[in-house]
Amino acid sequence: MDIIPNMWRRFSAACSKTGRLSLLFCTILTAGLCAWSVQAQNQKSDVDDPRENLDPLTRAVERNPLTLIRIAALGLKDPAEQGEALNGLVAAFLARNKPDDAAIELKAISDKLWLARALLHVSDDQHKRGRIKTARATLDRALSLVGGDQISRDGGETIRRIATRYLKLKAYQASTNTALKLPDKFERVGFLLQITKSLQDTKVPVLKQDAQKVLAAAFAIAKSIKPDTRDSTDTIIRIAEFQVASEDRAGAHKTLTFVEEILDRATFDGRDKLRADLA
Repeated sequence: MDIIPNMWRRFSAACSKTGRLSLLFCTILTAGLCAWSVQAQNQKSDVDDPRENLDPLTRAVERNPLTLIRIAALGLKDPAEQGEALNGLVAAFLARNKPDDAAIELKAISDKLWLARALLHVSDDQHKRGRIKTARATLDRALSLVGGDQISRDGGETIRRIATRYLKLKAYQASTNTALKLPDKFERVGFLLQITKSLQDTKVPVLKQDAQKVLAAAFAIAKSIKPDTRDSTDTIIRIAEFQVASEDRAGAHKTLTFVEEILDRATFDGRDKLRADLA
């Protein structure tokens, strides 16, 4: 009786009907089936290696545990859930130094957001191998996938990760352009200040003007945050501090003047202390 293949078929059907927990469930179920199949074959065979009598699929699973995850992932019907699972496989194969296997899983991802996430793992691996231009091109591809409605799916998390990796590659303009896509204004300003700090740390005079431009963009965003609150005012003051550190006296003066105007009309708690700190 063809027991093992029948069980695999039932397993595959079960995976296709489950929700977000199906990946874990199917993986555990598959592991149980593998253990059962080995035990059954041991009881039926006198040979030294019980795997010789196993069906090809079971032998493949035993040779590579990641096959368990792949079978479960491909059984998922929702593109986002399948993409999330395959994204994990891409990361796992790259961690095992198997970029070719990772590339195969990458091609199976149809969901744009999770394909972008998987490409981040690929870019990280390329960066680690010293392939900087290739890593940058991979980030460009990831960014092209997550525009428009894709950004709101994870609250801008993928955009933030792309901007972070551009920054690690010292692609300051690309990092800035990407950070400007962040949906939350406070987070947008915070990331621009992070870019400014990185530019300041280089100690390269020619990048000083770049830092000043980034701070000007941060100020434009910060002053658009309404209503005026203690947090928004603190953020603008932080920008002024960075402008001073970047030797942008004109920019700092403009920013602090704007803060004073806010404090003149503001009613939030802590206004008087902020005014005293600025004096």
